[in-house]
Amino acid sequence: MTDSDNQQKWPALPATLSNIAVTKNSGKYESVSSNYFKVGHPRLVFMAENDEQVSHVVEYAGNVQRFVGHQIPFSVRSGGHGITNYSVNDGGIIIDLSQMNQVNILDEAKGLVKVQAGAVWGDVADKISKADLVLSSGDFGDTGVGGLATSGGLGLLVRKQGLTTDQILGATIITADGKKRNVNKEENSDLFWAIRGGGSQVGIVTEFIFQADKVEPAKSGQRVPIGTMIK
Repeated sequence: MTDSDNQQKWPALPATLSNIAVTKNSGKYESVSSNYFKVGHPRLVFMAENDEQVSHVVEYAGNVQRFVGHQIPFSVRSGGHGITNYSVNDGGIIIDLSQMNQVNILDEAKGLVKVQAGAVWGDVADKISKADLVLSSGDFGDTGVGGLATSGGLGLLVRKQGLTTDQILGATIITADGKKRNVNKEENSDLFWAIRGGGSQVGIVTEFIFQADKVEPAKSGQRVPIGTMIK
């Protein structure tokens, strides 16, 4: 994208997004415009706090493209570890999910855990280890849930549990039309297949339902939160 493209007028921000928009003049800009491997220079970063705002960002990005007459870079950022650098861009839009970071145990006995995509795996491990649950989830505690869970997920428990994607039972996705869709084996099964390694560019995953394993604590009573060993 050229400098003239960067200066091209965009549609005004809707009221629903003005409070979560970060521009180059904001003090937050540097911390949310880059990842571990690349310094990004996006025109806007949106710090989404819920599914509705994610939908509005997707709709706004579509409006911008129609307005300027060409595609613009659009990235999704959770923990910022992605080595592909797809989570950042120059001259476009980044939607940052780090504010969507809730971790909830739905059913301790069954090991069902609901995690928003902006959470980091260290927080997941801290939460579920208190219930003697573990989930294969990489080996860095500050890696984002969204990027790793949709890209495989090799961790310390891979020989026992398989990949992180193998433990996804369901998810919430915002698709390109701005609609919120629940996906699992029975509902929107094609999208469920896609987010578990079958494809890409199918939407923004905002929440996962994982199947965690139950482990017995050591005789000493000490618990080790798998996933926070390396930070």
